[in-house]
Amino acid sequence: MKRLKNFILGLLIVVIVGFLLFMYIQDGRITEYQDYFLQFEWFQPLLISLAALLILIGLILVFSIFKPTHRKPGLYKDFDDGHVYVSRKAVE
Repeated sequence: MKRLKNFILGLLIVVIVGFLLFMYIQDGRITEYQDYFLQFEWFQPLLISLAALLILIGLILVFSIFKPTHRKPGLYKDFDDGHVYVSRKAVE
């Protein structure tokens, strides 16, 4: 499930960055398409909201770094010089 979520998140980032880059590039071959999109009154707020969404996704990814990782089920004991882990199979 985590891989699917990361794949969808990565795909969303690529699509948003690609679309924002498409609107930023000044090239004669795509000027007609850019002008077509800019004639709609909802388009510039859409660009701003896509940029905000991209920033929000970046912040979520940065804060997810600090989330504790999943620990395997078993017994953990921390000492000053390290820790000991005993698996369930070893206990049984």
